[in-house]
Amino acid sequence: MQLICNVYLSESDKSIIENQLTKLQDDFIIDLEKLEDELTKDHIKCLGWMIRNNKLEIKIAVINNNYGIQHEKIGILEDSQGNVISFMGSENETWMAWLANNEKFHVFRNWFTEETPHLESDILDFSSYWDNNAFRASVYSISEALKLKLIEIAPKTNDEFIVLSKKLTEKLIENNRRNLRMELSKKDWSQKGKKYRKFNPDELTPWNCQERAIEAFIGNNYKGILKMATGTGKTPCTLFIIELFFKEIKKTGNKIMILVPSGKNGIGGQWERFLNKEVSSNDYVFRYDSETSAEERRYLIRLWKKGMNPEGNLFVIITIQSLNNFSFNGIFPNFLIADEVHEYGTLNRIEIIKRKIGDIKYILSLSATPERYYDPEGTENIFNYFGPIVFRYSIKEAQNEEKKEGSETVLANYFYNVSIVNLNNEEEKRIKELTIKIGKNIAIEDDPDISEKGSKLSSNVERLLQERAKYIKTAENKLGALKKILIEKRNSLKNCIVYCENINQLDEVGKVFQDLNINSFIKYHYKIETRAEALDLFREHNCDFILSINCLDQGIDFPSCQTLILLSGSTNPRQYIQRRGRVLRNYSNKPLVQIFDILAFPIEVNEGYLGLIKSQLLRAWEFIDSSQNSEEKAKIIDIRMKYNITIEELNEEIARW
Repeated sequence: MQLICNVYLSESDKSIIENQLTKLQDDFIIDLEKLEDELTKDHIKCLGWMIRNNKLEIKIAVINNNYGIQHEKIGILEDSQGNVISFMGSENETWMAWLANNEKFHVFRNWFTEETPHLESDILDFSSYWDNNAFRASVYSISEALKLKLIEIAPKTNDEFIVLSKKLTEKLIENNRRNLRMELSKKDWSQKGKKYRKFNPDELTPWNCQERAIEAFIGNNYKGILKMATGTGKTPCTLFIIELFFKEIKKTGNKIMILVPSGKNGIGGQWERFLNKEVSSNDYVFRYDSETSAEERRYLIRLWKKGMNPEGNLFVIITIQSLNNFSFNGIFPNFLIADEVHEYGTLNRIEIIKRKIGDIKYILSLSATPERYYDPEGTENIFNYFGPIVFRYSIKEAQNEEKKEGSETVLANYFYNVSIVNLNNEEEKRIKELTIKIGKNIAIEDDPDISEKGSKLSSNVERLLQERAKYIKTAENKLGALKKILIEKRNSLKNCIVYCENINQLDEVGKVFQDLNINSFIKYHYKIETRAEALDLFREHNCDFILSINCLDQGIDFPSCQTLILLSGSTNPRQYIQRRGRVLRNYSNKPLVQIFDILAFPIEVNEGYLGLIKSQLLRAWEFIDSSQNSEEKAKIIDIRMKYNITIEELNEEIARW
């Protein structure tokens, strides 16, 4: 191990260290002799054992200015097989850091081509310090006297070191537990000694559309659904409504529960960060999901049962999956906020909500698409419990209305480009075979003497339809269309999301990028553990492309995102409306957004393909309708005519959404 430590020295110390390390070594040795805590001594013994066995080399970095320390954390690890990783950042493992901090920790690996430049940069950074070539710091080898002092403390044998390591591990575990218990015992949430921060400290004010949404919601006695297009500011709108709730209904002592479909790495984490920034310093914010520790859960439940600072309010962000495990103890929320309310319409979920929360008076629900696609019962469940839609705000309205007078429009306008490819021979064959099977099964279902399901499709038919749709979504020729877009539009493709159907297609797309020597991309899907870091890389403009499957459909905010490529486009309006929303969030002088949609169709015209064809045309038609280039409709005329799909049919279907 090569280790560079920082040291903070006065100007007089620096002048000494330039000539000799005497002062530095004396200070360190004095500190070693002063060590009283047995746990700390054991750490130093481990350090000494590593030096004794030539497993550690230490250098000291001193910042070349009048203040500051060498605070950057970089690590590089390599195994015997030549696999290398680098990491940068720190984890502050304290209760307050876990609760309130926004910690980052980046890791790069040499077996992923797209990560290699970042790893090489970290290696160069470390090497520049180790070789004393860094601009901002001077680096010195540790003196022989200091090494000898550490060796003197070190265990004399390897067996002694093994015993020490076991003992130290046990102490560390107990020490961490003790520290956490102490933090919890001290954490009475009082604000003594802290500067008071009011609710909405940044004094955010609503946009014009948000003012109308607030008025509609309050006009319905604080209950109802805001159906607002993705990117129109439903979260800050909620903040303004809560602020009015405190003024008009109940000022303090409220328990506000925010129901979300995903936790720390999704919508739940976004709500947590937003509320920690915007609520009063008298208020308390907890996230309750699978990643919440047992001790934190117990502490939250105590607050829920026994109350809190009388001047504050308690916010609990809870996933629908964790709601069943929350101990309400007969105490229910004063105000329920259901984000992405369309997620809660299934019979199982609505029953859990009713059983756990019951019928409460004040409920705010949010969604760009509250109606559940082809699920009228689920939609009815939502409206029966969460209330009616009290405010509607479409993409077109948001593209034509300023946020405030004289500012940019609420949503950005976009250019839509349709690419159409054919299926290959094998895909064409499989589509035909599946269509025949679907036809036979539906014919059986339609026979009233055999089936009582009426118009509902059986699970078998649903499976066949999904399998057929998969061939359309993953059509091989789509990769060629993608390659053409990347070649022709490369210079204008910045902050671009590429949506794929599955990991296999995503990997194939990665190969297309590599073949074109485009290395500025990152992959994002449910199987990678570093999803948050991948998002940070993209947000911070450290890569131009993020290749994703359906993990980015909702709740992820990319205001600077300018381009979207739909390699695999869902025919579910909720999903593709959410995906489009990722790139339409607007800011001053944002360039015209580009959306590229790659559609695949069978060459053979078959009346059994009608549903398959129409569902894709509906998506394209709706996208074109809100775009700046309506002439794209000409690209799908031939397909419409082949299947006798009229403009009126498409418009009527879209209107029902």
